Amino acid sequence: MKVGAIPCGCPFLFPKMEQVQIGIIGVGAFGESHIVGYKSLPYVHLAAICDANETRAHEIAARYDIAKTYTDYNEMLRAEALDAVSICTPEEFHRAPTLSAIRAGKHVLVEKPIATNLKDAREMIDAARGANVFLMIGHLLRFETRYALVQEKIAAGELGKIVSLTARRNRPKFLAKTYLRTHGILEASIHDIDILLWYTQDRVTRVRALSRNTAQYPNPDATWALLEFQNGAVAYLENLWLNPDNGGIGTNDALQVTGTQGIAHIDFVNTGLSIWRENGYTVPDISHEPRVRGDMFGALKEELAYLARCILENRAPTVVSLDDALHGLEVALAIIESANTERDVVLV
Repeated sequence: MKVGAIPCGCPFLFPKMEQVQIGIIGVGAFGESHIVGYKSLPYVHLAAICDANETRAHEIAARYDIAKTYTDYNEMLRAEALDAVSICTPEEFHRAPTLSAIRAGKHVLVEKPIATNLKDAREMIDAARGANVFLMIGHLLRFETRYALVQEKIAAGELGKIVSLTARRNRPKFLAKTYLRTHGILEASIHDIDILLWYTQDRVTRVRALSRNTAQYPNPDATWALLEFQNGAVAYLENLWLNPDNGGIGTNDALQVTGTQGIAHIDFVNTGLSIWRENGYTVPDISHEPRVRGDMFGALKEELAYLARCILENRAPTVVSLDDALHGLEVALAIIESANTERDVVLV
């Protein structure tokens, strides 16, 4: 960490403050989102970025005024006095940079899912615990206002005992061309699985799933799953990559929790903001990473801010559970197995 003046376009100077030194490994679309999020935090200094695509790394560095770029993350970890790194590589490439950062004594935020197989996930968690560094998984919905408020209501007992949970996470067709490199359950519905585990504070015991592949991508563009929890709750998940590209809503996400004493409902289609123009209708993002006056707001910024504050205060992150991240991956893989084999998968 360093102490320094915070650059700002305002006509006055901020007092000097301690800053967390951050590096980013992988500056694709979501790595760029991490850049904007960190740049919105005055107590963070984005010291360096790394990407295997040198041209992309230099373009991003120039766009966001980042001093150092690397194509080899091991070189970056050796050369830079970083407190932490964000790992935003494609899903199947989380393990190697995470382990390298941990070995270098850096705290790590790795994007969801933690990994695409249980062996890698366990190795990453064990390494972080053995090295006494923070490992946080990018389950940003735990930092989204509506999801967090519902969790507090559940924890306070205001909905009674949870009986049923229903979640959909549906995407436009054009996104499938890029993101169905990974199974849609691991790519998108892992968010919902994590929320179900957070809300129920329970473990899934049985899974039954179906899938379809209408466009013949490497992975299905439609998956449905029924989950049974140890304490009796039942959850239904829907994951589709079939929203019309010009339909205006983009993503179509929702969650409903039914308890013995109440119901909570979250809807990302009827957000309270829509824009109608001659060329169509859109529902802008006001939750995950909206941009206003050049800064980021929303869940991703809150997640990055939380990690930075934990580092500054030397306290382990607790909002995102590593045990839940591991079990969430186990559930996601069980859904994929069930859909592929057309049978129930029992988790013990």
